Amino acid sequence: ESAAQSYATGQSLRIKAGTNIGGLFRGIDLNTNNVTATTRITTGSVFTKSTDWRMVQNPASLGNVFTYITQ
Repeated sequence: ESAAQSYATGQSLRIKAGTNIGGLFRGIDLNTNNVTATTRITTGSVFTKSTDWRMVQNPASLGNVFTYITQ
């Protein structure tokens, strides 16, 4: 794979963990627009691919990045 060992800056990242109830999302929503990401391949009995990321943006409040939706 051409992106097996890569490094990227200025990427956006959105992670949602939860469930849809009645067509509405309930859970945690992480939405950031400036992360760096490093992708690595490791070998052994199986090949694995992992991606580490770090948020670079400096929001005035983490409430602008993390949202906990209950209703």
